[in-house]
Amino acid sequence: MRTLYLLIIVILSTNCTHRVVRMGYQKSEPVPRDCEAVISRQDPITEFSGDKVGQVKLGLGVFTWSCNEKDALETLREEACAQNAGLIQITYEKRPSMWNACYKCKAELYRNSSVAFSPDGAYYSPGAIQTRVKEDSKKLRANTTVGIVTGAFLGGIVGFLSTF
Repeated sequence: MRTLYLLIIVILSTNCTHRVVRMGYQKSEPVPRDCEAVISRQDPITEFSGDKVGQVKLGLGVFTWSCNEKDALETLREEACAQNAGLIQITYEKRPSMWNACYKCKAELYRNSSVAFSPDGAYYSPGAIQTRVKEDSKKLRANTTVGIVTGAFLGGIVGFLSTF
């Protein structure tokens, strides 16, 4: 019974969102409310000037269940805004898959930036993000269903064969 209580305490005390790894800067408080950091995934940036604040990596936490792309982009914006960075340059992203239920990414944060390109406004519009999150969720539900059916089938075969 103590083990069950300990497990419940551990689960309740862990973060349910992405694990944030900061490189080159420390977490700052408070986050400005009026910050609108621009997100881009174009690579490489040409004709760019700005001060690199640091890098941030969003990965899988211990008990992570709220880790879709929308949540990740909100976390990146919070990180950027806390550092007064106006540009978030996504350098790597991995969509959820059969083996990984979370959206993972790496990004660089820039302050005092001026860029000579159009940010990926359409790609990062709320509607486009929501569409991708729904597609990812649909794939994850399908993968989960296949896993449960396969596990039940294989478990039934093993149970049947163990009777001999």
